[in-house]
Amino acid sequence: MHDLIDGEWRGRLVRVSCIVFAKLYNLSQDNAEHSREELRMRAATTRERLSLYQKIQFRHYRSPAPSSLRRRGVYLVLMARIRQCEQYLAWIGDAEELLSERN
Repeated sequence: MHDLIDGEWRGRLVRVSCIVFAKLYNLSQDNAEHSREELRMRAATTRERLSLYQKIQFRHYRSPAPSSLRRRGVYLVLMARIRQCEQYLAWIGDAEELLSERN
């Protein structure tokens, strides 16, 4: 659960996203295949993370309203992470589809 709120981890995620966005912003024929491969790797990593978060949810937070206030806070962070992963995977799917189109 520590990874869900750890500032260092969050900082790494932001830096990685910025790097991916910068590469896509400067996309060319020379780096298109590399960008597609990087997106595939990020999708795999995100799917693993999503699976972990879903396992935590299933094991510890089956009911939508945990009893203690602290557990409710943790639950809310967990739900945010799950939704972020789902959204990022959807975005990667859109990006892969767009990048696979031939001009």
